[in-house]
Amino acid sequence: MLLFISGLDSIRDEIRLLQSIYEGLQEDPKEVKGYRKEDFRILWVPVVEDWNLLHKAEYDNLKLEMPWYVVEYFYPLAGIRLIREDLNYKNKPIIPVLNPQGRVVNYNAMHMIFVWGIDAFPFRPSDDDVLTQKWNWFWAEMKKVNPKLQDLVSASKTIQNLSLKIVSIVAVV
Repeated sequence: MLLFISGLDSIRDEIRLLQSIYEGLQEDPKEVKGYRKEDFRILWVPVVEDWNLLHKAEYDNLKLEMPWYVVEYFYPLAGIRLIREDLNYKNKPIIPVLNPQGRVVNYNAMHMIFVWGIDAFPFRPSDDDVLTQKWNWFWAEMKKVNPKLQDLVSASKTIQNLSLKIVSIVAVV
């Protein structure tokens, strides 16, 4: 279970990200690393201190973009203390991952999902470690094949940084 815990403000990027995860959970292979994708669900838990008509309207708009489960409860959440303390929710979107037994296996898979997408399934910290090791191995092999590759990447970053500086100078003028 992926819990998407957030407020209502500025979460459209996260919704798009989770839409790709939702679609990936529908695709083959159905079983990965001993976990069945169809056993994974996404649940949005909106955290709003004071529900008013404007909040409800924004909630309804956001809900239209979500093909997954949504908590529809317009009162203060009874479990908000657990969400804030145990899951470390600090008014910024988080995606804790629960295993089929209901235990938290990742307190916030947001970064991992942004970096790896569905390839990180089932979104445990160890999955992130394995993908990072594979990427590091691949990058090391690529530098062996073409030793100037690192120079090209560094030059590209230098050009990108220079472009950003020029843009910021022009913006000031």
